[in-house]
Amino acid sequence: MRLVLCLYITTSLQWRCKPLSKKARNQLLQGHTISQVCFDVGFNSASHFSRVFKQTFGIAPKECRH
Repeated sequence: MRLVLCLYITTSLQWRCKPLSKKARNQLLQGHTISQVCFDVGFNSASHFSRVFKQTFGIAPKECRH
């Protein structure tokens, strides 16, 4: 049921990354660097983190820091 619900609501990648992205957004708003946040929430690539963040929130991580 969970997988079916996931497929209908959003892609599995977005479903899995959304809680991490919310944590990342909060850390960016607190002034942490993008690199710190990226690795803290479990991404191995800053570019992949930025792409997922932008897909989730509609803005780039660097825009969230200002």
